[in-house]
Amino acid sequence: MNRIVALFGCLCLAVALTAQSADVRVESKAVTPEAYAQSQATLIAQAYGLDAKQQEQVVTIMERKGRQLQEIAALKSQLGQDKYEKKRRYVMYQTDDRIRRILNNDQLIAFNKDREEVLIQKRRDEAERASLAKQQKGN
Repeated sequence: MNRIVALFGCLCLAVALTAQSADVRVESKAVTPEAYAQSQATLIAQAYGLDAKQQEQVVTIMERKGRQLQEIAALKSQLGQDKYEKKRRYVMYQTDDRIRRILNNDQLIAFNKDREEVLIQKRRDEAERASLAKQQKGN
């Protein structure tokens, strides 16, 4: 179980980092949306023991996510940073929701637990950044 949690932690970190830079990497053709989708589906399949049908569904979900992130990235300058981030977060939320719908009960329990751990870590990171920014303003 610890290996699964550790693998999922790495997966979530990779997804978060990839999502933040997906628009750049896809535009530069370093990673195609299809290759990104396949690699993410493989990681998720390994973390949750997905069967072949579920893995195919995750590939489709991740391809859609990649297309949506590309569309949002193309509008980034028109949207402004706040609206861009809001739309990007919504795509991430939709992706998680779509993945949840294809998981069986045991997989869903593990997925939700892992997502909660990622959310807690993200909140800690945001609080730390806010604290550092506050300290820098004070100096």
